[in-house]
Amino acid sequence: KQDRIDSDLELNSLAGSLICKLNGNNGVYNGTVDAKNVNLHTITGNSSLGNCTLSAQAQALKQDKGFSGNFKGDIASLIYNKYDYRNIIVNGAFDSDMILSDLHFSDRNGTLSLNAGIGTGKDPFYRIGLNADSLNLYAYHLTEKENMTMTVSMDADLTGKNADEITGKISVDSLYYADISGDWFMDNFTVEIGELQDFVRIISVNSDFMNMSITGHYNLSTLPGSLAKACGDVLPTIGNLVGTKLKAGKYNR
Repeated sequence: KQDRIDSDLELNSLAGSLICKLNGNNGVYNGTVDAKNVNLHTITGNSSLGNCTLSAQAQALKQDKGFSGNFKGDIASLIYNKYDYRNIIVNGAFDSDMILSDLHFSDRNGTLSLNAGIGTGKDPFYRIGLNADSLNLYAYHLTEKENMTMTVSMDADLTGKNADEITGKISVDSLYYADISGDWFMDNFTVEIGELQDFVRIISVNSDFMNMSITGHYNLSTLPGSLAKACGDVLPTIGNLVGTKLKAGKYNR
């Protein structure tokens, strides 16, 4: 037997206003959220955040394994680092095994599109596709370097239950960076993480400026520290410096 739900919640305070509605019957649910000038700084304590105005809708269907449905939202205004991001569009879908979402934002200082998927079932996966075009990071107050802009495309397709079990591929394409001192371009940077029989791991890196591979018995979570120590065999000063930054401890030959 399914219970009927009809619920309305309205909050008004000095930190903004919020209206939430939820209704459903026989396992089918619909919800909406409308927020106006909600002061995220006051609520979270994060001084980088300001007011937020948004509207969102979601539909869900109760099934044997859980819920499935979709959602969409329009962030009309979001203040971050004193910059007003407007008209951020978010769409997505979900079920008991995954969450998929798309985000799009565009204004006179750049364009950003992001699609992401997370597998929450017995075989977790993480997929990201990002395209950023002419993002003026200086205008967005994300850097102090004057007129710093960036264009980049990135794709990631990973699987694994934790950092030490991750396998897959991350590819960064057409990275263009510029500021008042000049510009820089990288055609491609690709990292592939695989596993051979007997738990032998292999990581390969291919790019415009570097190609390398690492094969052996190791955990990804401890690899940075191991590389720092390996550097110390040949360049002790560099090894100690990198090890300190990675909190891997000082390396002594």
